[in-house]
Amino acid sequence: MKNPNLLTVALLAATIGLASCGKQTPAENRTDVATAEAAGARDIAATKAQAADAMAGAQQDLNKTETAVAHEDAAARQNISVAEAEAAYKVAVERCGALAGDEKRLCKKHADAELELAKARANIVRADSDPKP
Repeated sequence: MKNPNLLTVALLAATIGLASCGKQTPAENRTDVATAEAAGARDIAATKAQAADAMAGAQQDLNKTETAVAHEDAAARQNISVAEAEAAYKVAVERCGALAGDEKRLCKKHADAELELAKARANIVRADSDPKP
């Protein structure tokens, strides 16, 4: 090394400079703390607002899904009721086949009326339970 004193002076100046950079006056420190607290509070408020928006969106999606499920359930129940009524109708008509004359004609009319009544009931139940009419 050509000049050891120059290196010592440079190291001493750097050490003093670094030491003074880390110190704040109490007023500067209070200001920095208050600024950090305010920034933290803003960040927390923004995050809470984003979370509330996300939850509201998720709730809307859930409501739509529940409505769709209730609609499909109502339609399925109606279809099942109509299928049961049609099956019962076929059996009733076959039983009517063993009869003759007016008895057979009245039996068939009764079976027809029972089928229409069952279909009407299925429609009423669906109308009462289906959120999407």
